[in-house]
Amino acid sequence: MDGWITNIQPFSLHDGPGVRTTVFFAGCNLACRWCHNPEAIPKKPRLQFFAAKCAACGRCAAACPTGAITQTPPVPRRSQCIVCGKCVAACPNDAVTLSCRRVTPESVMAEIAADKSFYHNTGGGATFSGGEPFLQPDFLAALAGLCREGGIHTAVETAGNIDYDCITPVLPLIDLVICDLKAVDERLHRGGTGVSNGLILENITRLSRNAAKLWVRVPLIPGYNDSVDELERIGNFLSGIEAEKVELMAYHRLGIAKYESLGLSAPTADLKPPETADMARARDCVQAAMKIGVVTIS
Repeated sequence: MDGWITNIQPFSLHDGPGVRTTVFFAGCNLACRWCHNPEAIPKKPRLQFFAAKCAACGRCAAACPTGAITQTPPVPRRSQCIVCGKCVAACPNDAVTLSCRRVTPESVMAEIAADKSFYHNTGGGATFSGGEPFLQPDFLAALAGLCREGGIHTAVETAGNIDYDCITPVLPLIDLVICDLKAVDERLHRGGTGVSNGLILENITRLSRNAAKLWVRVPLIPGYNDSVDELERIGNFLSGIEAEKVELMAYHRLGIAKYESLGLSAPTADLKPPETADMARARDCVQAAMKIGVVTIS
């Protein structure tokens, strides 16, 4: 029942109702060009180096058994890294970290339960995000079950590119499913994420009938899914399902530093977030095509 996670973020305000603790699962089977959690794509640890936090003390280089980090200035030689974590333990400033770690459901639950009073006062709870939580269904079910036993509201954020048989056993333990909808046009979706959207659209439809509650989130990516035609296709699709909430999310640049920490180039490094007017136009377009329901912006 052990699982792989990248982070546990307390006091989250954007991953469901109320104050929440968000658990980020490692592993994803999409390759979205605008991904802001690139460290969560593989379900294996990778070395991350945040140069802005580095004090150039040399402790990481001294601790490394393979010489994978130069002394001055500290620069990772990633091809020599064996991901042993000794540099992480030696660094006093968290400038060197591993992208994910193996944990037990009980250890994660201990961190979730620590803020239980905030959940009850705000209608919050625990949110399982990622990555793709349903790629670790046994771990997800175990963790959601512990939350259910502790009276803690549960939400899961998913891209939906999962066999529904992996979703079914966990669904009774989840109070809210938040599913992404990147594009309805199949060629557009494949070009931006690397996969077809057939399974995703099917799963959103099934979740609208079977989940306790469903929210649908549409990340608005300039030059990708913000055309009138695609926004109308999104609205038309959403008009055929029942979702408690539809939310447009503006592309942001918060993941750029994560790509740099992994020694990677961000595919959308030059892309600018949409303006407020662009978000309002997109909301009005989707909402008009839906005919009923309210679209919110974040």
